[in-house]
Amino acid sequence: MRFFARIYNLVRGSLGRWISRRERRNPEAVVRVCVQERTEQYATLRSAAAGVLYSAQQLTKELEQTSKELARVRGQLTIAVDGTTMPSRSR
Repeated sequence: MRFFARIYNLVRGSLGRWISRRERRNPEAVVRVCVQERTEQYATLRSAAAGVLYSAQQLTKELEQTSKELARVRGQLTIAVDGTTMPSRSR
């Protein structure tokens, strides 16, 4: 097992050095790749932010509707309780 790990490390190191030499010869390619990666990351984050904003708007609407329903039910409850309450007697 250790033999294959050493071979793997050797190949990985050689590839890393080869890629580094290529990058030093063509820095524009490295910059282009970095810009492309950042552009993709920006698009992903922008999409995620739009989803969060949409969810926040939906939750706000739901909260408003639920609050109105709660106020309506409280009003009905007050009417129901006041209508069935016996007047208190003076002692």
